[in-house]
Amino acid sequence: MCGIAGFLGTAVNQVSPELLQRLTGLLSHRGPDGQDTWLSPCGRVGLGHTRLSILDLSAAAAQPMLSADNRYCIVFNGEIYNFVELAEELRQVGVVFRSRSDTEVLLEGFRHWQHRLWDRLNGMWAVAIHDCITGQTVLCRDRFGVKPLFFLQHADYPLIFASEATAIDRLLNGTLAPDTQWLLQAGREDTDDRSCYSSVRSVRAGELLTVSQHGELQRRIWYRMQPVDCPPTFAGQAQRFRELLIDACQLRLRSDVPVATCLSGGLDSGSLVALLHKYASADPRFAGFNHRSFNAAFPGTQQDESAAAAQLATECGVLLDCHVVNCPSPEELETALLSCDGPMPCMAFYPIWKLYRYIRQQGVVVTLDGMGPDEYLGGYYIGEAALHGAWETGRVSWIRDICRTYAALYHHGPKQVAVDARVVLRTVLSRVKRRLLNRAPLPLPGSRYSVGAIGEQLEHSGHLENTLARCLFHQVTASPLPYLLHQYDRCSMANGVESRFPFMDYRLLEFAFSLPLQSRVGGGYTKRVLREAVAG
Repeated sequence: MCGIAGFLGTAVNQVSPELLQRLTGLLSHRGPDGQDTWLSPCGRVGLGHTRLSILDLSAAAAQPMLSADNRYCIVFNGEIYNFVELAEELRQVGVVFRSRSDTEVLLEGFRHWQHRLWDRLNGMWAVAIHDCITGQTVLCRDRFGVKPLFFLQHADYPLIFASEATAIDRLLNGTLAPDTQWLLQAGREDTDDRSCYSSVRSVRAGELLTVSQHGELQRRIWYRMQPVDCPPTFAGQAQRFRELLIDACQLRLRSDVPVATCLSGGLDSGSLVALLHKYASADPRFAGFNHRSFNAAFPGTQQDESAAAAQLATECGVLLDCHVVNCPSPEELETALLSCDGPMPCMAFYPIWKLYRYIRQQGVVVTLDGMGPDEYLGGYYIGEAALHGAWETGRVSWIRDICRTYAALYHHGPKQVAVDARVVLRTVLSRVKRRLLNRAPLPLPGSRYSVGAIGEQLEHSGHLENTLARCLFHQVTASPLPYLLHQYDRCSMANGVESRFPFMDYRLLEFAFSLPLQSRVGGGYTKRVLREAVAG
């Protein structure tokens, strides 16, 4: 986990070492353990890196890093969790490693597999790799955009990139204009590749940017979510989900520094704590899980879940540290906002920022968090989409099940379900009426949710035909999950803490989107398969 930055120049406008060092230094909070820059032999490319040491704490793992043949140079932010297995594959073809880092595995993997590498990776990453022979530079982001990467096409340089958009603005002395549309939509609607600045773009989730030595830029989505085979029974599906989740947790315990968890008291983070306590890694190198959890407490409010977190921690034998979060002073709120890479649309970021700040003060650098299941297993209230989806199946029993499930989700659930049921009924009656009058049919309700290139394979296989399925997919790939992941990155990295998300393992998401909808929402429960997977 780190901060990365770079300039791609031209023969006329070569990279200024001073500007490169300045841009890199603006990301020092993301990597307080080291900082360095690299200029290509031709002077047209400059890469910068600030280091948060997590895997291989020695100087051998420092970045920017050159490949063994000096052809490629890499700067990398994130973690490749399956680097141990990939390293063994590369050793079989003669690669000799100089470090024990995932960075070198990523670099040598690209040298050996080129763009066939990305599908082999299990992790979160934003990476830039420069080819000193062809002059080409590639920028790549992980499947779901857990790690951020922004770029600006500038008059003097074909490309300036950085882990934070505000670093680019500060480099240019605050001259970039804000994107007012992004400010209105962030956290609520799909913002695509826009950022808080109108001229700064984000590399999309699962996207690859290629920049030629002449500055020509090409963009393409490299990731397509794949449908997978699922066991025929619900019990078998839950067992398979459990196996995948346990493996995802164990992979994310790979660290040469201590690992803790964040525990809210809810199902998602509670499931992780329970599984980690039982199935912590047996590898002596990665035995850093310290059986310690952190909770943001709000005494005397409805938002306080510290009692539930304490009960679970006691049952699991985990040491729980509840940090009380009070209303911030104007000065502290200003400090939090200034450290979090741009404006926040609501105050929900502050407790996250505050908790990560406390976690870092306790000497913990890596945490595991429970992001993901609410979006792809129907944990949020999405009654209208769920009722449309249930109606489309023609199963009356499931329509009743959906009504019961979402009515029980919140205290105002029964009233909202009644409202949504009337909306669905009116839509159904309108479609029947138009059919009887031989009029053009109305678009299906699910058509409002675009799936994009990442969802092509799922759509072609029929897994996104239902409105509920499309809604869940939209929540993962468009809104709100992309924004929430970015929010967690901003709040954790502002304090030099790496947050990892086992539920965002791509194998779990591909499995979840291949499941029958009733396995995700049904039996009176949202996140049904998860509840069954961790029961007992």
